[in-house]
Amino acid sequence: MAHQTATPRHPSVLHALAAAWSLRQAWQYLSVAVAREAHAVAAEADAFSAADGIRSSQWGAGRSGGSHGDPTGNAVLSRVRSAGQSRPLAALAKSTTDTLTWLADTLGLAAGPDPMWRITNDLPRLQPGTAEQLRRWLADHDTRIRTTLGIDPDEHLLQGAECPACHRRPLYARTAAPDPADWVVTCGTGCLCSGQGCGCGMLVQVEGAVHIWDRSVPTVAAMLGALDGQRTEGVAA
Repeated sequence: MAHQTATPRHPSVLHALAAAWSLRQAWQYLSVAVAREAHAVAAEADAFSAADGIRSSQWGAGRSGGSHGDPTGNAVLSRVRSAGQSRPLAALAKSTTDTLTWLADTLGLAAGPDPMWRITNDLPRLQPGTAEQLRRWLADHDTRIRTTLGIDPDEHLLQGAECPACHRRPLYARTAAPDPADWVVTCGTGCLCSGQGCGCGMLVQVEGAVHIWDRSVPTVAAMLGALDGQRTEGVAA
């Protein structure tokens, strides 16, 4: 659907929002992976515990008791404890949550259900310089999660589309935002705006900004609308 932004957003804010939505998506994937990791660790611990019980009873059948007299059981118990402490995905999730909470608190963002919501909700009101600093943090954690899980970046190639600024392909749609109204398009070459008169079509032209367009630009709205339609048809099929 078409979407018009009341006040054109600064490119730094658009880039930060794209990074925030991408991280939110990656964070959701990580949450699922963490749950699977916890299940796997618990299953492994149960299996080790069962083996410990069997082997301990066999050891004790012909020898005197005592925990120090069961080398097999002690080895299994050690492995159980090690498995319970080895949860790298849970550690990554905690460090990400801690960082996001610190960022939201430092920026004085409104209280909310979780730090990711606080950031996506309040980011549009931040000053461009602050938004750019925040983007770097978000992009770093997004990359860490996606690299760890083997997830592709939030970039959907727009076939046949050409950057209006550098006239070189490709253009990518950033589609992690749950509402297509928040999708944006970026230049794959990372070309920079030359300021007023650039000819890039951005409604807010800032010298040195990496080109990014939202639905406020009619040609981009058409691209994203077509992409949204293709995905809707794919789901319906």
